[in-house]
Amino acid sequence: MIAFTPFARKLLTALVLPLILLSFKGAAMAADADRTLRKLAIEIIYDVPRGKKLAIRPFFDQETDLPRDIADSLYDSLFTAFFRVSAGDHVFVERQNLIKIMRSREEFYAEDLEQLLRSAKADVEIICTPTPHVDGVLLACNASDLLHATTLGRAQAVIPLDAKKSGAQPYELALSDIAFQVAPKLGDLKAIDRIAIRDQNKGSQTDLGAWLGKQLATQVESRVSQKQRQDQEQYERQRELDETAQETMQPTGHYSLTGTLYRLDETTLQLLVSFDHRGQTAAKGSAKLTLASLPESHQESQNIRERVFSAVGEAIVSAKLDQDAARRAAQNLARARVVAQALGIPGPAVKEIVSEADAAHALTKTLSAGIPIEERFIDINPTGPGERIAVEIRARVLPVGTVLVPDVKARLSKGTYRAMEPIYLDVSSTATAFIGVYSWGADNRVVRIFPNPRRPSLAVEPDSPLLLPGEKDGRFMSMPLPGYDNPEDHEALIVIASNKPTDFKSLAPEVGQTLSETMKRSTDGSQFFNALSKLDVSRISIHILPYQVRR
Repeated sequence: MIAFTPFARKLLTALVLPLILLSFKGAAMAADADRTLRKLAIEIIYDVPRGKKLAIRPFFDQETDLPRDIADSLYDSLFTAFFRVSAGDHVFVERQNLIKIMRSREEFYAEDLEQLLRSAKADVEIICTPTPHVDGVLLACNASDLLHATTLGRAQAVIPLDAKKSGAQPYELALSDIAFQVAPKLGDLKAIDRIAIRDQNKGSQTDLGAWLGKQLATQVESRVSQKQRQDQEQYERQRELDETAQETMQPTGHYSLTGTLYRLDETTLQLLVSFDHRGQTAAKGSAKLTLASLPESHQESQNIRERVFSAVGEAIVSAKLDQDAARRAAQNLARARVVAQALGIPGPAVKEIVSEADAAHALTKTLSAGIPIEERFIDINPTGPGERIAVEIRARVLPVGTVLVPDVKARLSKGTYRAMEPIYLDVSSTATAFIGVYSWGADNRVVRIFPNPRRPSLAVEPDSPLLLPGEKDGRFMSMPLPGYDNPEDHEALIVIASNKPTDFKSLAPEVGQTLSETMKRSTDGSQFFNALSKLDVSRISIHILPYQVRR
């Protein structure tokens, strides 16, 4: 029998309690992730008809920067969530079959859909794009009807993962950490010939990315070279004792270093990299680094109002996105990126636009933080394969709500409408707020819905939500734009709130009585932002509410 002294009991408690707490924290995080994935699956699968065969696209190496173990674990949890939420209402293509059938995302959208259907034997594909987030991983998902090339559902959520445990480090330690992760897997490395680090908030390579890539390549080459020398010295010592000793492998591998630099918050970046050889991924690594540790030449200026920022947006032309729609979609992705870049916030989850749904949601988060003004768009050469549209934006950015943010909540009655179906908007606030409501069309043009001659001023009072349109406002309906070949349109309502009376009428013309009248009156998105910049944007909040219109 073993007896513990009071001191021993205290020591044992001190050692065991942290382990119990860590175990509980890990279990709690897993439970939170499961709940979040279940909610995400419900939102996506809600409009998918019963009996449909679903294919949930795996996270392929060439399509995600996440380390393979994290990507596999996340996919398994995602698949399980969809399977449970479906509760037998749908059929699922097994993951192993998908890996054999599917290749790159670009090939999927460029290939003949009928042939794809015969191969995958699926009616609906669900694509989720994972990107790093300060609280784990951001998953942006959409469900697409493969036969009709329409979007059935779309949602995004932040999934808490153990991967977030590693804290940010000075850049020297962060790069050293990555080198330590990947070096053992690059035993035949002779040289890193190509370096391409892409900034997610800019959509292209940057000076900072190029500099970090060179620093990392030097550390990896040095670490691998040191190990190769040690192996060679050990071989020579063994050969003196045994002539049959196995000769060390001579370095012959020429590798490429690619990756993405993500902005997690105002102080932290995350670098995810991949080392590829002959078209195959040999190693992946990641680390978080602090912005303050970077050399001054790569520090960002704080006076963003005077700076002109640039970003790139790219869209894939397909059955879901004609050329005109692809150009507008690429512009919206560039807009979202330039705002995120200027304000130091996470940018859109998608790397390129493949559907109007992607384009509509790209602006949802960023425009609530800031607006681009004095925009200039330039067509540039696309970087990826297939038919694409790529644009670069140059603009100044104004932050929104820096002094006071009205506590307003706004939501639509639903996310998908049929042509000519009434649309309803619910607005509430914890304090008196004056609001303007605008429609952002699929053509990137804007009209004003409220205020109007019937309601020259619109205010929402505390504990008295507004349902718009009211009984005396008539009906508000939407329908696909004429002359466009896309099977669906994605639009948005914009709700702007202020704590004081504001000249909302100056931002955009009033909506017309007919679609053709509305199109004639509408103003361009760039002009809308420029007009908005003339108001006191430090005391407003902007809410973007995207929705889908089916023909």
